Amino acid sequence: MTRIALSGLSGQTGVTVQSGGQTASATGVLPGPEMPAPSAAYVLDTVQERALGPISVTIAGGWNGSGFGAGFVPGVLSNYGLVSAVTGDRVVVPNLDHYDSYAPAIYAGAELEFRRISDGGMFRVATARVAEADFPLYALLPTSGVTALAGTTFRHRLDSWNRRDVSYWYAVSAVGPDGRIGVRSGWQSYVAGAGTDSGLTVPAPETVTVPTRSEGGSLAAPQDLSLTVAGDATVDLSWSAVPGAAGYVVWLAYSDPATWPATVGEFRIEDLQGGAPQAGDLVIWRKELMQVTADMFCSRVYGAGGSYQNLFPAFLGTPFGGTSPRAAWEVRAWEEGEKPSESLGYYYLRQTVPTGARAGGGIFWSGGTGQTYYYRKKQGDVLAVDVWIRASTPVTMSFTSGQPKEPAQTFQVGTEWQEYHLTSDFAPEPAGTSAYRWGITSTTAEAEMTVEFARLRVSLEGTDYGSLMPALAQSLLRGQKVRDHSLIKTRPATYTAKIVTSPAGEGYRGWTCGQHMDLCRAAEATPWVQLEWALFKEDWLLWAAWLAQNHADFDKIMLEIGNENWNSLAAFWPIPGMTDEATGQAVTNGAVYGMMSRMIYEWLQESPFWPDLENRIELVIGGHVASAFGERAYAQCPEAKYVTVANYNGGWDTGTDKALENGETFRRSLAFAGGESKLVTREAGIADAATALGKVVGTDVFHDLYEAGPGYQRNGLNGVSVSAAEVIVQECVMKSRASAAAQLDAICTAWKRGWLSNWFILARGDYWTSHSNEGVEYLTYAVGRAIGESLGAFRTHDIHALAMAAQDGLDDVAIHAFESLTHPDRWLIAVLNRAIDRSVLDPSDPLYDAADRGLRPVTVNTGFAAAAGCRVFRGGLGNMREHNRYPAGTRLTTEGTYVADPLCVEFDMDWHETDLPDDVGRLVIDDSLGAESGGLRGGNFILIELSGMTRA
Repeated sequence: MTRIALSGLSGQTGVTVQSGGQTASATGVLPGPEMPAPSAAYVLDTVQERALGPISVTIAGGWNGSGFGAGFVPGVLSNYGLVSAVTGDRVVVPNLDHYDSYAPAIYAGAELEFRRISDGGMFRVATARVAEADFPLYALLPTSGVTALAGTTFRHRLDSWNRRDVSYWYAVSAVGPDGRIGVRSGWQSYVAGAGTDSGLTVPAPETVTVPTRSEGGSLAAPQDLSLTVAGDATVDLSWSAVPGAAGYVVWLAYSDPATWPATVGEFRIEDLQGGAPQAGDLVIWRKELMQVTADMFCSRVYGAGGSYQNLFPAFLGTPFGGTSPRAAWEVRAWEEGEKPSESLGYYYLRQTVPTGARAGGGIFWSGGTGQTYYYRKKQGDVLAVDVWIRASTPVTMSFTSGQPKEPAQTFQVGTEWQEYHLTSDFAPEPAGTSAYRWGITSTTAEAEMTVEFARLRVSLEGTDYGSLMPALAQSLLRGQKVRDHSLIKTRPATYTAKIVTSPAGEGYRGWTCGQHMDLCRAAEATPWVQLEWALFKEDWLLWAAWLAQNHADFDKIMLEIGNENWNSLAAFWPIPGMTDEATGQAVTNGAVYGMMSRMIYEWLQESPFWPDLENRIELVIGGHVASAFGERAYAQCPEAKYVTVANYNGGWDTGTDKALENGETFRRSLAFAGGESKLVTREAGIADAATALGKVVGTDVFHDLYEAGPGYQRNGLNGVSVSAAEVIVQECVMKSRASAAAQLDAICTAWKRGWLSNWFILARGDYWTSHSNEGVEYLTYAVGRAIGESLGAFRTHDIHALAMAAQDGLDDVAIHAFESLTHPDRWLIAVLNRAIDRSVLDPSDPLYDAADRGLRPVTVNTGFAAAAGCRVFRGGLGNMREHNRYPAGTRLTTEGTYVADPLCVEFDMDWHETDLPDDVGRLVIDDSLGAESGGLRGGNFILIELSGMTRA
């Protein structure tokens, strides 16, 4: 008898067999096969071709001394634009007229670099200096571009941060029904007084909605403009109506309109080196500020510290202002042979102290236990301030770490340079939200004197200045890539190559490239350097020489030319496209970035030190998961080795929802599923670009993530308002067990597709990510550390799912299998549940269900016959809402006090040896591994490490 085995048949079935011209049929009812339990899967032998390296990590802060104070270097202001016209020695640059934080005086002497695209490449055209800058400083009121004043009267009061004792000018224009702004009236002005006018009422003006306002209208200028001074900072305006006007706008000028140029803004240039600039060129300008004076800033922002933050030594507290005698200051460059020690950098600080004033400064660095922004000095902490000082005449100075009721220490400063090591162990651990400032202060000057300071380093004793805080240092893993995030997003200041190659403490806010390289050397990690694209050619050559002379011992140095610049160089993403001057073709912003990256890479090759760097530097292109920015850049920079994106679920890149402590937020976060569809789109784009270049993805160029996981929201980001109370809630949600599960899902999804990865930022801070507050390790990062420690380099194996419980078309359970290449015969199985646990939600939540814990049974068929050992990471098991943002059992309030919060816990974030499962070929996720008896709870995950494996 011949037997024929058939599968996939059940129910009423008929079978017909034909053989040798004969036919036989049979019918009957076949019972259905036994279906596997929901959420069952097989680990397959098929493997992702690409071997993945140890998990990388992004670092910003978290080092000993970060935020405590450093110095001294000049502030660097920089911006860019596209030249719209050149007339003789005058270069016209659009938008200067709306760039009203800084006055024309700040640009005098600024450096310029002109860049141009021609025949598909970017090159430097010329350099020059600004002899004089000229542009209007004004605002249009109402500030909304789609409204106009309804009447012919308007009361205006200056903001509290506007400068006083200077003139302000007002004019009026009519706005037509089409939104076009008509001819401007004549100007009226007054000098603002020192008062606040708090007793005066300033009603909200009646407005009308108009099409988006634009200039160039034909309506006549309003007549009879009258300005009446109502108070020190308040004026009343009135004017005659204009026939046909839909409304009016008021021009508020911060500089004398009689001095304004006919253009929107221009530079008069001198010392031109190279070719002639022309319309369409990208011009970058920057000014090293050795001093900061009030006339450099628009009167609009005189009292707004954010406009000049990091443009002067923070040690001084404020760059100008005050009515009492105050020391003048200047950052100075060392003259040849002047430095008392060759270990010092390029600059020092001089204070000129008039009679009756004091020298010195300090930094707000610590605060009470009711705040989380500053460090909280604890019993046993010793603050150390290391600084070089000399004075023109001997002077007594005092030092304190700024804690309440702390007695001051005194010391003597002479006329020769001396390095001082000042310490304080005074630590009362005060409650409340107050901030405390360490300080060094001289006695009152009896006659004018100078006091000079050099290389300021402030840290906690116990570890070296600039080293990672101990709890964070132990989280770094040998062989991983460590991405430095400290030298981008430098708003509003930036830096030069001199600053970032200075000794530790003399860099940008104290941080230098050298510190990052030293950190990577100590951890046996690969340095991933981020620098801003606006550095001039001379900076890149200086950096290359410094790197070759000091750090050529690294086999590989990754270089990412800033994919994000948040300083006064507008954020990189909205950089305008350019036009190829030779072909006339438009060049997209992503392509501009790629051409710029390639140009900088070519500059590095011009260095005489390039032979020492040639086989070490690997170029990184910054991309965007939601657009073709990255592949367009790569298409213009085939030398790039990596194209990297951030794959967020909401927040910065792909949505703007606030994280609330409710079921919908948890459901949305866990349903992200790694954003796989966007990854697929980016893969296709990079593959097309690589093919066109004759490159191979996975050999010549790699997909990479620099961050991934559930997104978050910041107050003011994309127009969203987040209150102080909502910030606290959001942090608790985003440092929760469910958030860690969502990030694990995002990373594992990328791994299974052969993407490299980068775990979230390891740092001190207040944000939801794995930024660590005072060295606390959040679960999100602990998961990355645990996986990195377990696997090292690894490959991902395919998973075949048999039957998965699902909702909204998405499998509830995700299973991932990774085979270590660093540790032979070691595997890691990651299992996570995207369903939410409705039983732990607030009973008022629409998704609350006391009976639905989101429990899902899970069986993983591994294909193994035996194993020698088993470890389990159980931090992902428990209530999905639990977090470790604050001390266990507590939660911060907006008043700076703590209340009870049972959701704040101490996570178990270590590996645990456990008995081998009864059947390693069939792993059942249950209480024997630390999960529930019925499977995995909603919003939970588990990591299982098996070692000494034998295949079945």
